[in-house]
Amino acid sequence: MKRARKGPAPGLARHSEPYISRTAGPQMQTTDPQRGHPPRPIVETAPTGVEGPIRKRRERFLALASFLGDDSPVVREEIRRQYESAGRAGLPSLRRAARVDSPIVRSRARTLLLEREKTLALKRLLRHVSGGQIDLEKALFLLACYAEPRLDPRPWQTRLDVLAREVVLRTQGIENRLDRAQAMVEYLSKKAGFGSAKGDFHHPDNVHIHRVIERKRGMPLTLCALYMFIGRRAGISTACVPLPGLVMLRLHGDGESRIVDPYNRSQIRTDKDCREYLKQNGLPVKGAWFRDADDLLLLKRQISNLVRSAELRGIPREKRELSLVGRALDLHLRTAAPRTV
Repeated sequence: MKRARKGPAPGLARHSEPYISRTAGPQMQTTDPQRGHPPRPIVETAPTGVEGPIRKRRERFLALASFLGDDSPVVREEIRRQYESAGRAGLPSLRRAARVDSPIVRSRARTLLLEREKTLALKRLLRHVSGGQIDLEKALFLLACYAEPRLDPRPWQTRLDVLAREVVLRTQGIENRLDRAQAMVEYLSKKAGFGSAKGDFHHPDNVHIHRVIERKRGMPLTLCALYMFIGRRAGISTACVPLPGLVMLRLHGDGESRIVDPYNRSQIRTDKDCREYLKQNGLPVKGAWFRDADDLLLLKRQISNLVRSAELRGIPREKRELSLVGRALDLHLRTAAPRTV
């Protein structure tokens, strides 16, 4: 009679690696039958000395988020300050808080997330302002992204491309450059329907470029800038005349020019009309107001419009941040002044 063979039962192979039950969940551990000790975990843990600080930081932000529903303005301001200084480290707990059942906590968490996005957009705008040559179109779309951090400027720039292509088609047979520019103005004001702001003059919808493209209504400066951007695409020379309170558009031809007023049905204006406007508003006549404005000066004027809008709407943080951009532009103007004398 043969002895019974010692060892594992038939069908079981010896394992050279730790045994992990196929039915066990990721949190379960089983004993290695060959070695008699628990196997290595499926998910690797953080290196020694790292897991503790990570866990503590996570717990700190979870505790911080739990105070988002507090009624005290002092507590809420401290929470905002803590998250602002934390940067990206605080985002997971804020995103989690933005999905909780409490509408108050959700709203405040989303507000903090939006403020972070606006801060990042503001930094991009400041980098452009503090760099070399300022491009007004790029700067106005950066301003729009500051107002709406998730805005994609490309569809709005495409709309400008489409309008410019239509201008090119409508002016193909016109040889005189000034007449071509006038034809563009008439198309944009009469056919496309761009015109003066409706309702609250200082509302952001009348200032931001993408909203003016969409609504076809806006402040004088934004309307003139829009005409100028389309003209640049269509090979038509235009410039803004920076009269205070009523920016107008100068059309350039071959050795001649003409001023039109896009805000008032694109009427043609003479120098005498412009001087009369200044007199009616108690303003002196300054040569700088009759010269073509560069992109830097126009951007500074647009920032002032938005600062005024934020002030009227009672948004101190927006006013403060936009004023910071204005001061950066002032510095840029002072450093550029010696080169333009």
